[in-house]
Amino acid sequence: MARGLPPNKHYIIHFSRASSKLALLSRIIMWVERRPFSHVSVQLAEPATQLPLIFQASKGMVNFFYKAEFDRHNVITHSYEVPTTSLQYLEIWTYAVQKMGSDYSWLNLVSIAMAKLFKIKSWFSDGDRSNICSELAARVCVMAKFQMPANIDSITPSDLNELLSKVADKGLIRRLP
Repeated sequence: MARGLPPNKHYIIHFSRASSKLALLSRIIMWVERRPFSHVSVQLAEPATQLPLIFQASKGMVNFFYKAEFDRHNVITHSYEVPTTSLQYLEIWTYAVQKMGSDYSWLNLVSIAMAKLFKIKSWFSDGDRSNICSELAARVCVMAKFQMPANIDSITPSDLNELLSKVADKGLIRRLP
């Protein structure tokens, strides 16, 4: 192993919903999508301390939450554990740190909602400039060499869950309760 690289690792993709009944956006997303989750996040271990951190797009920006704090405000419905090499993990960790504080993609969220409502193609794409939760998690999956749709900007939590479920069915990643 090269000096300074973490040992072979994994990250965890969590599907969740807000625990508060007052979290209106979370409730609307679940109602429209007819599913028990509204959010996707990525759990990473901080390399120096191994503390579990949640990497996500929420609250208007890309951010990290300490896992215990995340759990106080969210209910995880299910998760997938994704193995990585040391180099992949380092790339993912570096990306996460560099993305902290970048914008949440409200236009992307509106575009996806309009596409679902009016049965049209999602029209917004700004690459990696701003992100929604599922887009951010999909970008992390690409770094672990998973095939994702060409327009990652339009991926929804349902889309990502379906893709990861198929990968889990092949035994390449592990479903967690």
